[in-house]
Amino acid sequence: MIEENLKLKHFLKGMFENQEFETTYRDEVTSWNDDEPVYEDYTFKYYMEVGEVVGEDDMAVASINVIITDFTLDGEDVMGGWKEIGYNEKVWYILELDNIIYEEMMKDIPISIYPTFYAEDEYKKEKK
Repeated sequence: MIEENLKLKHFLKGMFENQEFETTYRDEVTSWNDDEPVYEDYTFKYYMEVGEVVGEDDMAVASINVIITDFTLDGEDVMGGWKEIGYNEKVWYILELDNIIYEEMMKDIPISIYPTFYAEDEYKKEKK
């Protein structure tokens, strides 16, 4: 059995936990008028919790839960639409958030980090 790397876990907790994050993804939408592009802004508010961290050095692997508290499209709530499809984390906008989090926060950390995305109500229900 591989033991948890508590030193690395505490390091990651210091980086990611007890913070609220906000990320906006701007998506260019096909426009009927070619003169001006049309954009949709998807804004995510979330926090993170570090799960298991196993292994040593660059062979370490960590799991991080990304808990989304608010999700809007151009300022309008769209969490309900994500809920309707069962909080499927494979939808394109969650994949975009995953890419943004990786590029902005995780790509320079020399271990493998695997995030799992949850809506806050789903996460709290699962933790009970």
